[in-house]
Amino acid sequence: MKKIIYLLLSLLLISLCSCSSSGIKTIEEDVTLTTTVDTLVTDNENVKVVLDSIEEEGRYYNLNFTITNKTDTDLVAVMENSTINRVVYEPEFNYHIEAGQTTQVSARYVTLNFENSGIDEVLLIDSHLRLWTATDNVVTAYDGHLFLYPLGDDSITIGLREDLETDKIVYEDEYVKIVAMNKTTEEGGSYFKVRYYFLNKTDKNLHMTFKDSTLNTQEYNTNVYAKIAPEAMFYCTELILLNDLEAMGVSVNDISEITYKINMTVDSKLIFEDKDLVVDVASLITK
Repeated sequence: MKKIIYLLLSLLLISLCSCSSSGIKTIEEDVTLTTTVDTLVTDNENVKVVLDSIEEEGRYYNLNFTITNKTDTDLVAVMENSTINRVVYEPEFNYHIEAGQTTQVSARYVTLNFENSGIDEVLLIDSHLRLWTATDNVVTAYDGHLFLYPLGDDSITIGLREDLETDKIVYEDEYVKIVAMNKTTEEGGSYFKVRYYFLNKTDKNLHMTFKDSTLNTQEYNTNVYAKIAPEAMFYCTELILLNDLEAMGVSVNDISEITYKINMTVDSKLIFEDKDLVVDVASLITK
């Protein structure tokens, strides 16, 4: 009898928790912003969000927001699938906002790689601002797809990176294009680098993992990966320590080939796995 009562109480608690969490209705919307000072992003039953300003501060490009949590549950604010000028560029942004409280937060984009990513000036920031319940049973209180035009012109057309004669297309199908652009060893630096460019051709999220990498047939640990928002570009640099090359008995000038095994998913659906990818490093221009 005690076991039955305990079971009934447990089911009641689970039911109450589910009701409490599901009591928050998910708000989804697309928001286009052409003004960047004291601009209302959203004001709904769950949250109020205001874009206070945009500022360049040292090595950061900041979007400053004020977020009011109207719910009786703590929320976590994140920005995901973020691009600048259609180039994948995720900001530093992760905040805990207590129930019923108003908090000032900043999405901080590190400008260090703007030049390497072909970003001369910020024309369009495309990002998802999401606020989740800070509980085990996560509910999305707000999912705002933001289109922010800092120059105030939402008619701007942003094209793709133009192909160069020196590019080496190492893989292409209906989902993705992968280009090896160049190789370099900075004077006085610690790394040999190979620069890659990816294009997600789909209207879905695309994720690629790279493993079992070899350099001149010798195994090494790669840092290459690709997590690409829909119809976006992504730049990635393979970094190989010169000390590791020395330990392998390979000089920079002798590097001929890098190989990988790659897996690809599109919106979490596996497209392929363990596909061979070969990069003819010797043919790449040195930059």
